[in-house]
This record gives sequence, C-alpha cells and structure tokens, in this order.
Amino acid sequence: MNIYFLVAAGLTAATLFIHCYFGGKKIVPPLLNSPDIQPVPKYIHYGNWHVATIHFTGMTLSYVWAAIYPEAIELAVLGTLVSAAIFMWAVILNIWKKQSFRAIPHWSFFLSITIAGSMGLAG
Repeated sequence: MNIYFLVAAGLTAATLFIHCYFGGKKIVPPLLNSPDIQPVPKYIHYGNWHVATIHFTGMTLSYVWAAIYPEAIELAVLGTLVSAAIFMWAVILNIWKKQSFRAIPHWSFFLSITIAGSMGLAG
C-alpha cells in the first residue's frame, strides 16, 4: 500500500470538503445573487463549480485506488499532473491579477497534494 497516495487522497478529500462547505457558503451565494453578472456566464460559472466538485471527488478516489492497487499507477500520475497544473495556474493567476496569496489560498492545497503524489510516485 502506498502511504503517500493515501496522504494525497486525504489532502484532496480535505480540499473537496473546503470547496463544498466553506466555498459553498462564501463563494456560491454571492455569485448566484450578483445582479451584475448575466445569466449565461453566471450559470456557466456555477456549472464549473460543480465540475470542480466532481473532479476533486474523482481525484480522491483515483489516489485511493492507486494506493491500494499498485498496477493503477497511471491514476496517481494523472492526479499528480493535474494537481501540479492547478497549483501552477493558481500561482500565475494570483501574480498576474495581483491577488493576495493569503486571500486566495487554494494554491497551497494543490501544492501539498502535488508533493504527496510526487513522493508516492518516487517511492
């Protein structure tokens, strides 16, 4: 059993929880209640919110599966690559748009997942 993949799964599950619970209370209501955003872009963004939820769930399950079944290493490779891409994009976007890394901290979640996944792949 690959412990690092289980750690990556736990970190991804924690990210999923934060996304759904805290983000669902702080991010979704202002989006849906915004009179300044037209319905089509508003509901595309809301749909993307659910796509992220589905993705984080799939990533969590992929890491668990790869932890239990070593022959499913491709799932961990994919999860780690996607996590690294999300981390890099979050950092680039924060810098580009001059946003606070403390106010928009999801980069740190994906950095930790990427590290755990990479350690599992190296292990």
